[in-house]
Amino acid sequence: SGQVTYYLGGAPVPNMNVAVDDGNSHNCALGGWPPTNSGGNYQFDHLPIMSSRVWVGNPPTNYSHGSYINKIFPDYTPVTPVAGTVTPGINIPLWTVRSPATVPNGTVGTQAGKIHKNNTDGSSVTATWDVTTCPPMANENYSLLVGVGSTLSSYGLVGNLCNIGITGTYTGAMAPVPNGERFIWFVLVHTGGGGQTESSWGLNSASQERNGSNASNQCQNIFKDTTHTCP
Repeated sequence: SGQVTYYLGGAPVPNMNVAVDDGNSHNCALGGWPPTNSGGNYQFDHLPIMSSRVWVGNPPTNYSHGSYINKIFPDYTPVTPVAGTVTPGINIPLWTVRSPATVPNGTVGTQAGKIHKNNTDGSSVTATWDVTTCPPMANENYSLLVGVGSTLSSYGLVGNLCNIGITGTYTGAMAPVPNGERFIWFVLVHTGGGGQTESSWGLNSASQERNGSNASNQCQNIFKDTTHTCP
């Protein structure tokens, strides 16, 4: 049993058809699609004892399916029923499917983004950036795209730091500047929302999108979406 709510604000969502299945891709479900009541609550009965996925089958327009728990459909955290008991708290948040927001450029927002070395060769770095002006949602993330000096004009990438979180700070490993190169450059992108999608790389000195419409193909992101600006 559980409750279907809107992730932002937490309001219950009535009349949602909730399904349960084994997590594989098919057009059937183990459960009978009981709709949620006025409080967004539902309960399944007589389920087999097996690892299962619980999800919403008829989300409102422009909302994700939702999937137990706090994942973008069809990703999920499995739950296994226990014989003779009700497993409570299988709650499903629904969030809007939106374009990832452009990361603030430092001239607006609450703080400028920066990265500094924690040691001489730069193999450990700390990054901080603004997550207040355009706050991320729970199913979103940030990634650092990494290039070297010789590829700056072409925006050629040599690596990445994927999924560095939504807190606005990251401390961890980074490859040092390779032999023959003078420096490493970075692009911070907002990822998620629609899945496999990253935000704008920002504008160059000619006010054009860096690397055009081409995505990084790093961190499983094969699409670039520049429609959601920030602020």
